[in-house]
Parts: sequence; C-alpha cells; structure tokens
Amino acid sequence: MITTSIIPFMAVYAPIVPAYFTVAARNPIHAILWLIATFLVAAGVLLSQFKLGFISALIVIVYIGAIAILFLFIIMMIPIRDEKRAID
Repeated sequence: MITTSIIPFMAVYAPIVPAYFTVAARNPIHAILWLIATFLVAAGVLLSQFKLGFISALIVIVYIGAIAILFLFIIMMIPIRDEKRAID
C-alpha cells in the first residue's frame, strides 16, 4: 500500500537530478545534453503518471527538437578556448 503512494511522488521529483547536472556541468556541451535528459525525464513523467501523451509529445518535439538543438548549434559555433591550450 505504501509503495503505490510513494512511487508517483518519486517520479515527480525525478527531473530534479538531470536538472542539477545541467547547472553543475562545466562543459557547455554536457550541459545541453543534461538539459535534453531533463526534458526527456519530464516528458516521461507526464506520460506515465498523468497520462498526458500530447503534452509529452509536444515537450519532446518543441523543446528537444527545436530549442535544445538550437542551443547546441549556437554553443558549437562559439569558439571556446580550452584553458590548457591557451597556456601552451
């Protein structure tokens, strides 16, 4: 009985873990990949816990398919110097 009431609460807090790694990542590419993981986990929670398939699909299409990939392209176009290479 207790497991049926704890699992939905654990699922709702599941996107917090990849969101923390998004903020804590030192490499911008890794931050974008963790942001994509955050969106996927949030879409999975909406689909599995709340049965919101359309909203879950919109999150995957709009946020991952457009915004996160746009961020990834912008970050890859910006010349980022590596501190170790700048010293040499």
